[in-house]
Order: sequence, then structure tokens, then C-alpha cells
Amino acid sequence: MNYLMTWDQAGHRWRKRYKGKTYSVSCKALEVSATKEESREAANEWWTDKLESLNEHGNEEVEE
Repeated sequence: MNYLMTWDQAGHRWRKRYKGKTYSVSCKALEVSATKEESREAANEWWTDKLESLNEHGNEEVEE
């Protein structure tokens, strides 16, 4: 099991701190069950896509 983000149990969301900013995504936004194990893969995919987008745009905030 590989976790690219940190699980926030109280908020049922994932968070990641990167270059001084905090990024988060909820299980609802990922359209998955609000559990750590069932949402891990979707959260990893979301972060991988987000990181790619940030790197393409020089770490500017990118609308999705």
C-alpha cells in the first residue's frame, strides 16, 4: 500500500503539503466511498494528476 497523500479521518478527505501550499480532495469529489482504504487509489491518481498539472504550469493554481 502506497499513500501519496495524508488521510484526514474527521473530514473524510485527503491532504498533501507541497511547496508551501496544502492541497486537499474529498471522497465526495473523488466519487468514492468515504473510507481510507476504499479511496486511497483514487486519491493517489488525483494527486499524480494534480502534481503533473502544477509542474506543467510552474506551480500556479490551476482550475480543474
